[in-house]
Amino acid sequence: MACRVDFNKKSIVFITGASKGIGRTIAVELSRNLDQNSIFVLIARSETGLEETKSQILEVDKSITVQTYVMDLSKSDLDDYNRVFDKVLSSVDTAGIEFGLIFHNAGHVGTLKQTTDLTDLKAWREYYDLNLFSVALLNNAFIKHVRPIAPQLLVVNITSLCGRSPTVNLAMYGSAKAARELFFKVLAVEEPKVIVLNYSPGPVDTEMFESIIKDAQSEVLKKSFEEVKKSTVLTTTQTIHLVYAMSPLIFLLKLGWDCRYRLPLLITIGFMLLDVRMQLDINVQTRRIPRRRALNQGLHHPGDGNDNDDVSDDRSDDSWTTIEEDEEAIY
Repeated sequence: MACRVDFNKKSIVFITGASKGIGRTIAVELSRNLDQNSIFVLIARSETGLEETKSQILEVDKSITVQTYVMDLSKSDLDDYNRVFDKVLSSVDTAGIEFGLIFHNAGHVGTLKQTTDLTDLKAWREYYDLNLFSVALLNNAFIKHVRPIAPQLLVVNITSLCGRSPTVNLAMYGSAKAARELFFKVLAVEEPKVIVLNYSPGPVDTEMFESIIKDAQSEVLKKSFEEVKKSTVLTTTQTIHLVYAMSPLIFLLKLGWDCRYRLPLLITIGFMLLDVRMQLDINVQTRRIPRRRALNQGLHHPGDGNDNDDVSDDRSDDSWTTIEEDEEAIY
């Protein structure tokens, strides 16, 4: 089973939120590396944005197949997702596809208020429909439809440190990220043949980043993000290049996880074999001594007067032995 993505192989790639920001950059940068016969399926709400992303991909490589689908993922519907996959797979050449990839990137930051002010139930439901429920259903449709045509699947969830560390005014955003991240961790356990990556891109210069500076209720949060923008904020291209750099690490982590039971056993067996080898090396370092001297030294009987004659008279090759042979003779 492959544990590493070979970007030189023919692939089919699904990207949500592909009309701008990180989603667009994922699409364009991948198109520079994938096999020319690969297929891109771009999903977002903005038709204009999708067409711009498609145009940028084709500027890189006109031989790549690019399909766009305008969808509002906040309205989760498994039937709609199944129809999209059926339409895609029936309209492209699936022969020779080796990798199926999906990037769950679509989402927004939500309402930027204190938890005690998050009282709009409709806003909560719409937010989770987009940022959690649609992701789960779309991912299920992806695995169901793409697994039969692609030997290896890769699922990438764009997550955030806010899903693990509480941040003022980001309760809605962080809680959805935490739930989504755990969902994909469970997927990784249940589907060991699927490569699953939760990727946190860090502070990236996008519209979402700007909206926090503009709309956050907390002045402390606004100031914090303003300082980050002046110093350590990444471009979308920089953060996507980090995903490529992590490919060998993903391979090693996957290999380590697959061998988590066998590796300790192999290490134990290795040490056992090493110990046996050391014992053999020690045992074979023996020297030759006169047979009868060894016998006489080991089985000397008081009053036996033939010791000197045995040593001085018998010097043929048969009179020599190793220590191991002596022990057999004596015992």
